[in-house]
Amino acid sequence: MLKWQRGLESNEHAAIIGYLKLIIDHSLEGEPDAVSAEVGYAPDSRHLVVDLELPELSVVPEETGFRYVKTTDRIDRIIRPPAKRKALYGYLLCQVALKCIDTVFRGGPSSAVECLTLNGMLDTTDPATGQQLRVCLLSVRITTDAFHALNLGKVQPEHCLRSLKASVSRAPAELLPVKPLIELDMVDPRFVTTLDVMSGLDHRPNLMELTPTEFEGLITNRSWPIGAGCTV
Repeated sequence: MLKWQRGLESNEHAAIIGYLKLIIDHSLEGEPDAVSAEVGYAPDSRHLVVDLELPELSVVPEETGFRYVKTTDRIDRIIRPPAKRKALYGYLLCQVALKCIDTVFRGGPSSAVECLTLNGMLDTTDPATGQQLRVCLLSVRITTDAFHALNLGKVQPEHCLRSLKASVSRAPAELLPVKPLIELDMVDPRFVTTLDVMSGLDHRPNLMELTPTEFEGLITNRSWPIGAGCTV
């Protein structure tokens, strides 16, 4: 524990990036709103870049409810107007982005992040070609001072992001992309390095026994079996 505390206090890259990814992923547990996040960090400028996986339109149900038709003895769906469904989807994406911003600035070490760039990404299938497609649907940059000036409990998500000069897709349901304000690998090329630390660990690694570098590799290792746990 003291090793991790010293790593965070000294702004050590592996400790910062490992801890921030951990708290972001933890905030997404059990929610259909977002899947995962990749993070990059530049210690000199204290700039964090997050590629946050966004949900697809399918998380907003097509129907608003059901009704029983007595004359025909059947249950009919009450379909949500397509324009309303698309509007709710855009609203959801803005909420997901603000939740991630709040997690970083409230949950991370107080001196670790001076600036956050958040890219909302979606991996989906292109309906025109049937091929896999990765698009950026929103991108926002915010400093710690700007964050502390916000009262997120009272903001309207779209208006809040607009005030932060975010780039937000005008038609996210149609996969209309925006350009990321900064690419993840531009801020810190080290984020792509994944350490194969699992081979030297049992199936339930004790996080307190890992070095910061091992921990960073552990949480970015995509081959971790589903259902594997950790001890602390």
